[in-house]
Amino acid sequence: MTDGPLLLVKTHAFGDAMLCMPAVRELLRGLDGGREAWALAGPSSAPAWERLDGIARTIRAPFPAGGAAGLAELAAWTLGHLAPLHRCSSVVVFHVDPRVRRWVRTLTGAPSRSCGAVPLGSWEEVFPMHPGEFAGRSYSRAAGVEPVDWSVPFPVTAAEAAWADALGIPPGTVAIAPGGGRNPRDDVPEKRWPAERFARTAAAISRCSAFLGADSGPAHLAAALGVPAVVLFGPTSPDALYAEGSIVPVTGGKPCSPCYASSVFPGCRAEGPPCMESIAVESVIDALERVLDEDHRR
Repeated sequence: MTDGPLLLVKTHAFGDAMLCMPAVRELLRGLDGGREAWALAGPSSAPAWERLDGIARTIRAPFPAGGAAGLAELAAWTLGHLAPLHRCSSVVVFHVDPRVRRWVRTLTGAPSRSCGAVPLGSWEEVFPMHPGEFAGRSYSRAAGVEPVDWSVPFPVTAAEAAWADALGIPPGTVAIAPGGGRNPRDDVPEKRWPAERFARTAAAISRCSAFLGADSGPAHLAAALGVPAVVLFGPTSPDALYAEGSIVPVTGGKPCSPCYASSVFPGCRAEGPPCMESIAVESVIDALERVLDEDHRR
């Protein structure tokens, strides 16, 4: 009898979900024939899961939940999904937060492997994340694999490629994404643009000669697509969030930076301007010129 589905869980955020993909790809290669792999995702991570070949089903949950209304929605969703998710016979949870791990246990009742620090019960095996370590390696330990390829899969569809080609993006174009961080008003659904349209962002970036932006979802897209990327870092650590050699990092000069990796931001306690403001324009221009020069030589 074939085991029930393997459930893979990374509900948020997009960049963090992308970092799981090398480990998941390797895990899927070794999956017993006939056994399905499902993904449990939130709105921000679903696009990463839905593009990965080998995931039979991506289940979208309204997670993370914000406020009383969000919690009520999540509770109703959970009750409605207990039956199908209890079919899963094992789980890999790419999260540290014990609340997420307990929620997944409630959903599935299955034994799990997670990135937690301390097991929550005899049903859980933990593989703690090490401070400053590349998160992809931490996720690989939880998955029980060692990837042979650390590139992140995010395939551009033929239709998206044709759309990007029609834009006529000239050689030497730099994609610039100045955003990053969480939008404090992201619980206003009326402001959202459909996620499938954002997918075309990847196609447009893929036609550019370079990328410039803060540590963010678009930066992870550029790295996944092999576009030379200059990425600005303040409180986050490039070594923890991007595979070695996949980007050109530019950091500030504050002694307290970086102050976190892939955990929850502790809040800035530094004196004076925040660390992102300590990044000099000249440093960014120099890094971008080097990237464009290398692209020109190729």
